[in-house]
Amino acid sequence: MPEDPKLESSLVALQERMRATLAKNILLARRAKYLNQGELAEKAGHSRATLAQIENGKADPALSTIVDLCNALNLSPFLLLLGEADFKLLVEMSEEMRIHPGT
Repeated sequence: MPEDPKLESSLVALQERMRATLAKNILLARRAKYLNQGELAEKAGHSRATLAQIENGKADPALSTIVDLCNALNLSPFLLLLGEADFKLLVEMSEEMRIHPGT
């Protein structure tokens, strides 16, 4: 059965957006912790070259690599996959919970 080219194109676009989001969020998290690439790579048990490729959006890291980076950054993995719209929604939900606790 031939694959739907439209669907395949959408999936590729989604993967590219997720890779770019992951790259940006790792970079921002690393900078927020005042770490250079070498320091984070060492803490995570990976090479600086691997981290550079991830931060540049050129690598498609394994889940285990993402978890290693999260452990080194002391972050939950899901935070690295949040886009700006997702993050804004999370903030709004958090504010709503503060305004109406226990509901």
